[in-house]
Amino acid sequence: MKHNLDVDVDRFKRMAVNVFDINPAGKSDKQVAEEGIQALRTFWTSIGAPSRLADYDIDDSQIDVMADKAMRFGPFGFFKNLQREDVVQIYQAAL
Repeated sequence: MKHNLDVDVDRFKRMAVNVFDINPAGKSDKQVAEEGIQALRTFWTSIGAPSRLADYDIDDSQIDVMADKAMRFGPFGFFKNLQREDVVQIYQAAL
């Protein structure tokens, strides 16, 4: 979500306000969206869901192999087409 935040800030803002009841008063759309993303992370943590690749014993030595596998069929994505460098950045941020 953080990687794609600037692609559709309004969509993430709506999630923050409508799902997590984030108060948008006095905040930029991006600030509200970031609070919503953090609220989702907090929720997942509260139910014991893994949130980092390290939770699966995955370290940075495996990122290239994982990125290659993710790109097997070419660019993909919901918000924008992710290229290999996007996938690597997302994996690195998730360590």
